[in-house]
Amino acid sequence: MKRSTGFTLFELLVTLSIVAIIATIALPSFTRFIAQNELNTAARELRTALMLARSEAVKRSETVYVKRNTDWSDGLLVTTNSARTYAECVAAATADCIRLFQPVVGDLTVTASDATATRLDYLRSGRAETNLTFTLCPTPATGFTERNVVIGTTGIPEIEDGGDC
Repeated sequence: MKRSTGFTLFELLVTLSIVAIIATIALPSFTRFIAQNELNTAARELRTALMLARSEAVKRSETVYVKRNTDWSDGLLVTTNSARTYAECVAAATADCIRLFQPVVGDLTVTASDATATRLDYLRSGRAETNLTFTLCPTPATGFTERNVVIGTTGIPEIEDGGDC
């Protein structure tokens, strides 16, 4: 007698049904995990830009500027020239353009505690000229805890959990 190997159609359909049910249950959690990861990554990237500006100000013994593109979530420029724009450094990198940071990934908003702030100045001592708090929230913000990047009097940026977005 010849024995058949493999799956029957019924076994295959039951297995696929179980996989579909598990995927349906896991998908919302996975989507939230990705959004939370994008939020944490954006906060660390902003902190990196600020730490770079601070260390360059001390190393060069001159003021270094962190400037936004059109808004704080649309790219950052670290430069030694207060008049330099993000677009100018994209078009032709010059010696005063220290580094360009790309716009944040995902649907995130980055706002500064001072709505009129277009740049942050790091003095040659490494201190920030003004204290700012950057708030990062996903869009839509349902059920997320905001991330704050806080620059105090020492100029060292710290990432903190904020309230609900």
